[in-house]
Amino acid sequence: MADAFPALDDSRPDLDPDLDPDEDDDEEEEQMTAAEVAARLERAWTDERFAPTLLPPRPEIVDCILDQLAAVDENVRQRAPRGGGGDGGLRVVAHRAEADRLRFVVAAYLRERLAKVELHGRHLLAGDDDDDAARRMTDEEATYAREFADGVDAHARQVALRHVPPNLQAAEARQAAAPNKRAYVFLRVNERVDGVEVEAGGGETEVVTLERGSQHVMQYAAIADLVESGVVSLI
Repeated sequence: MADAFPALDDSRPDLDPDLDPDEDDDEEEEQMTAAEVAARLERAWTDERFAPTLLPPRPEIVDCILDQLAAVDENVRQRAPRGGGGDGGLRVVAHRAEADRLRFVVAAYLRERLAKVELHGRHLLAGDDDDDAARRMTDEEATYAREFADGVDAHARQVALRHVPPNLQAAEARQAAAPNKRAYVFLRVNERVDGVEVEAGGGETEVVTLERGSQHVMQYAAIADLVESGVVSLI
């Protein structure tokens, strides 16, 4: 199965704030670090996109990318008026395109999280099945989940619940949608792992070994901890 986006490679510029073609070895090391952070952001996005549950947040990655984007924007702004063609102008265009690409990934990642907060926020806030808000949501997401749930309740009362018998109103308003952890997902193994229990049918379980680089279709519940630890990636 193809990835949701192409991997970073030499044909795409590293997102480094310094656009000067005369770069020393220290700056090369800085570029590699920036590329690694961008790759982690992309992996966080695909994992979040394909996981049925809300994964623990990665604010350190998002903040790092946003800081890097701000630095690139400032350098592009300073160098763009110099105009002209040549390698310098092409570098500005390439870095601007890469910055726009990463802005899209950041926005897509946050949209995936907010969609799950809206759908499963009440379940997370209730702390059911160890899916507690403190581990799954940032403070801002938890605040948004509470406000969204209150807004949905107010709208439901105004539109429908006032027509329901009083003894049913509270139960109807407080129903929480739980994520389907038994959903099947596609995954790629990043590190060999032994002793993974999977359902073998008929209520039986089977212990399997996941080899590095292999791809599988499995129930999410069996590999949820491996996704969160980065041992496997969803595809």
